[in-house]
Amino acid sequence: MTRRPSRLIPKQRIQRSYSARHEILEPRRLLAADLVAQWSADDLVADHSDGQTIASWSDSISGRQASGQGNPILRHAAWLGHATVAFDSSDSLDAFVIQAADSPIQDVDEFTAVVVFGTDSTTLVPFDLRNCP
Repeated sequence: MTRRPSRLIPKQRIQRSYSARHEILEPRRLLAADLVAQWSADDLVADHSDGQTIASWSDSISGRQASGQGNPILRHAAWLGHATVAFDSSDSLDAFVIQAADSPIQDVDEFTAVVVFGTDSTTLVPFDLRNCP
């Protein structure tokens, strides 16, 4: 059996080919080294009764106020022993609004938001928060 010589690719050709096929990422600016805002329904339990409408909610990091719109309802121990805030769109638009000047993400191009969300609905209708009054 005759063995064919392998075709070796010159190192310079490999480097040029590799850099042409891959995107070079731009430097990233870190928003903050720590959490910048947090609204936890568990923080509302001490001052609000189960089933109470929440009119305002302060974040536990810097005290930013979110104003309740509609009828967001506090539910004690509703999810794995933790409190939740229930939003029922059948009675009105329920939301929390933060003034732009108080927003922890004002003038920031990139950020991460984490929301724990659950529903018993089998049909969800998309909603664009940019159209809120």
